[in-house]
Amino acid sequence: MSGFADEGVSFDEEDGMNGGGGGPDVFIQLMQQQQHHQNGGNHSNANGFGGLPPDIIMGDDNGEYDYPMEIQEAMHAGRSAGNLDDFGGGFLRGIINPFRNTQREAEPQRVAPVEMNFTVDTAAVDLDTHVGNHQGIIKTQRLLHVAKHCPPLRVDALKMVLKNIQKTSEVALYTKVHEDLKSSLASGLKGEDGDSVLPKLDDVWVRETKKIHDSKMEKLEHDLKNYKANSIKESIRRGFDDIGYHFLAAGDANNALKAFNSSRDYAEGLKEQAHMLSNRLKACVYLQHFPNPNQLQENMRDIEAGLERISAGLVKDAKLKDAKEKEGGIVAGPSVVATDSQLDRSWNLIKACMALYQMSAGEYTKAADLFVSLNPESCDFPDVIVGRDIAQYGALCALARYDRQTLKEKVLSNKYGSYPYGQNVPLFVSFPGSLVYLLPFRGFKSFLETAPEVRRMVEKFYTSQFGEFLGSFNEHRNQLMLDLLLAPHVDGLLAQTRTHGMIEFFRCYDSVKLEDMSREFCYTPAELHEELVKLILSGRLPARIDSLNQNLNRDTPDVFMESALKVKQNVDQLKIDLHVAILRSNLARHGFSIRGKDDRGEIFL
Repeated sequence: MSGFADEGVSFDEEDGMNGGGGGPDVFIQLMQQQQHHQNGGNHSNANGFGGLPPDIIMGDDNGEYDYPMEIQEAMHAGRSAGNLDDFGGGFLRGIINPFRNTQREAEPQRVAPVEMNFTVDTAAVDLDTHVGNHQGIIKTQRLLHVAKHCPPLRVDALKMVLKNIQKTSEVALYTKVHEDLKSSLASGLKGEDGDSVLPKLDDVWVRETKKIHDSKMEKLEHDLKNYKANSIKESIRRGFDDIGYHFLAAGDANNALKAFNSSRDYAEGLKEQAHMLSNRLKACVYLQHFPNPNQLQENMRDIEAGLERISAGLVKDAKLKDAKEKEGGIVAGPSVVATDSQLDRSWNLIKACMALYQMSAGEYTKAADLFVSLNPESCDFPDVIVGRDIAQYGALCALARYDRQTLKEKVLSNKYGSYPYGQNVPLFVSFPGSLVYLLPFRGFKSFLETAPEVRRMVEKFYTSQFGEFLGSFNEHRNQLMLDLLLAPHVDGLLAQTRTHGMIEFFRCYDSVKLEDMSREFCYTPAELHEELVKLILSGRLPARIDSLNQNLNRDTPDVFMESALKVKQNVDQLKIDLHVAILRSNLARHGFSIRGKDDRGEIFL
């Protein structure tokens, strides 16, 4: 069995987030600490590291510890805590490892998503279309979500889960799903075509898969220890990544996140940092939990700044190389400035995962901004999110928050996207005998082509066909509720979109009948009245309700009163200025000289 499960220790306990291990000098201090405890001493420091002096361990605000250089070198020497016998005594086992960050150990702890209790009784969802383009863990999770909330599709979904799991090494989940399918068939449920045959449990596959998984894990651990002994950072980083991918193949996103976290100290270049962050965020999506979101966003901003510097440098070098003076004009040479495809792919995966985080946190404006900025040519992530998902999530978030002009520019008319690494850094392409041109990429409109029903909903909302939009939304509501990541937000997005539509609807009128609004937005009169009161009190709707005539009238400002108040303010200011001028004149006439400084700091008399 792998060392990650031996002796009840977790992944980062044995190897540590900073590479694990320690040198002889460090263990001498450990021996002294052990002897101190045996003598009955109790002089532990407040930092929780026993007899070590406070200047040895330096912690930051995030609970991450920064060790002196000599200790870091000892830690990276490849001597892990599991081999303490090499330094003269098994009695060192059991001593608290001072280099193990106990706070970071629990960082990627599994947090269960909010439990949703609902049932979709209609089976108007094609499972092949719903999850056909996904693969790996996310496909399994989506099918299990369908099986849990849609009894008519439960049998078909569980059978698809069994087939998908056999492409991975999720042995424990395979057995559990088979038991769930058995109980579902026993309760009288059948497949869509009436199929009620229980697939045979493949015991041979279970044993062989478990054996292969354990042997490969041992090999990866052994390789990682060799990499640490050689102190080659790139090899160590790849070793942690391989272990993380192996955990993901077994459906263990929690330990995979720990492995990806451990590779942070070994990711030196910008490409490696982007790849590391994309792996961490991918594991967070599987867990449906984003630990330390502020740190993740800060890492994302750092990578974006680095990408902007690289892109700007490439553009500058190409312009200096290609531009030549010819008859007073600039002629472009035969070179093309392009970006690194792997780096662009990692960057788009980071943005997609952060968009999912913003959507899960209810920040729909930020989520929409990230979704519409994705490059369709670099968004092939079937193990996380596909184009149809991006179209649905981005469009619905945009409908809830974007105004009409922004909705048109960023969603409906966004045929070409913004520049890959920020609005201020253009991407150039040049051809012989022509000027330098911008090289745009396909924008969000390309995603909408994969979800025509979503595109029609956006068009209806934009053209103020709010009744038809709400009808289409309710028609596809069951399908949206069976989406694993979107289900918790369907009702909230609908409510915000309907409220946003009411504001846009009233923008064109001075007065409108409440009956017409209630019919347009599918409200009862009481519900409409309550919603309008909230909007008016919040200041989002400048209107007043005429309860007698059942009208909603625009609350137009009193132009006369505004003008009168402005005139009064000007007269008061004029009186003050005249008083000051007369006072200064009288002082000057009597021989007083007053020196002071104006707003710019200049001396005046």
